[in-house]
Order: sequence, then structure tokens, then C-alpha cells
Amino acid sequence: MVIDQDDRIYCRAGSKDDLEVFTSMEFPELLELHMDFGKVDETGLVLKSAPKLSFVTLAHVKNMNFFKNTWNSLRKLHVQSCSGIFSLENAILPNLEILTIDVSSDRCGAAKINNCTFPKLLKLEVTGGDEANGFFENFVAPNLESFSSEMHILNLDLSKSSSNLKSLNLWNVRSLILGAPEKLKELNLRGDCLEDLTFDTRVSLEHLEEINADIWEYESWARLEDHDERYFEIIYKDEEPEWESDSDLSSEEEGDDEED
Repeated sequence: MVIDQDDRIYCRAGSKDDLEVFTSMEFPELLELHMDFGKVDETGLVLKSAPKLSFVTLAHVKNMNFFKNTWNSLRKLHVQSCSGIFSLENAILPNLEILTIDVSSDRCGAAKINNCTFPKLLKLEVTGGDEANGFFENFVAPNLESFSSEMHILNLDLSKSSSNLKSLNLWNVRSLILGAPEKLKELNLRGDCLEDLTFDTRVSLEHLEEINADIWEYESWARLEDHDERYFEIIYKDEEPEWESDSDLSSEEEGDDEED
């Protein structure tokens, strides 16, 4: 069966039989697909043909194998309401520009993006609950401009994805390799679990305007500070330093005035 009139489809799978019927169809004019798999297991089924499909929203899906015949045309992909593990592995999506993944917080979940290449990806956003985990191995996105994650990530290597990176917002990352982020404007590293931050020190971070980060590196304490709203330095101490409060500074200034 060929569906040649609809360019946008909204559907919810009620059974695996529904999915089998859906995968027997061809969609030569389909541009957008918004699909909720509910509790239906899509394993073993693959969408037949949709050469123009560029925008996909998925709910309750486990992986992208169902859509592997559409990888070349996809430009926007939103995955939401995943209560288990969502995986995208060994894939090349040549035209994907925006990827968002939400792992539900009702139980421990995870997002795995391993051995994937996204030549045109501009934005990656991954959200989840307090116990959600993220795995990014051999992740390549040379044009990535914005990356945001709320998941626990043990090791994150962005050395092949940082040359055009402008905004990086991460929670609960233990080890981060940035490579040469020479266009970086915003850096936010939260969660008090970062132990290792590596980047090419030969690169001038002249575009950096905002930075918020605490680094706990083994038994040493480090803090990244703003300088002139653009540059920053890393201050290492054997123990957590006592930062002067505004009141302390005011007292010192008053003392200087009295001496004068």
C-alpha cells in the first residue's frame, strides 16, 4: 500500500499487528511523523520507505532500528517518554541537525549513543531523572554548536565534536575531554562530581563569556573563575580555599581609608 497524500502523520501503536501493517506501507510524500509506540515492542520491524521524512517525534521507543531506512533524510529527531534504555548505535545520520532525548524519571533509565556520526548535527539535548545514565562512545559531530545533558556520564569525549561548540551545559560528568573548543561561549559544569577536565591549552578561549564549574580532582580542589567575562583560570588547592566575602572586602577597604 502506498500513502501518497499525507505529508504529516500522528499515530499510536495499539498492537504489534498495527506496526506490521504500518511497515507494509510506503510514504513517498511523508515529511513529518509523530509516533507513540506505547507498550508495543517494535523489535524486528522496519519502516519500509519514506524518502522525504525529515522530522520525527517518538514516544516509548527503545532504539532507532525501526527507522533505519529513513536515517539519510532525517533532520530533526525528538525521542521522549523513554522509561528504559534508548540506544542509537553504529549509525550515520548525514543530515540530522537537532537531536533531543528524554528518559523518564519514573525508574532508572539510560541513553546510549555509541559509534555514531552526525556530520550536520547542531544541537544535542539529553534529559532524564536523577538516576538516568548517559553513554557516549566514539561520538562524532564536527558541527555541533550546543550540547546539554542532565544525565550521569562517566566519560565524555568531545574532542571530535568541539571545534564549533558554543554552548556546553552538563550535569554529573566525571571525566570530560573537550579537545579544542575555540568558539566556546558558555560552559556550565554542575553536579560536583567532575574529576578530570582536559582540553587543548594552546587554544585561546577568547569567545568565552560565561563559565560555572566546580572540579573535584581526586583529593585536590579546583575552581574555575571568570576574568573580564572572557578568560578564566584554574586554581588548584590542597584544601578547599576560604573565599573572601563581600563583608570581608568592605572591612579591609574601611581599614585602608582610616590609615589614609
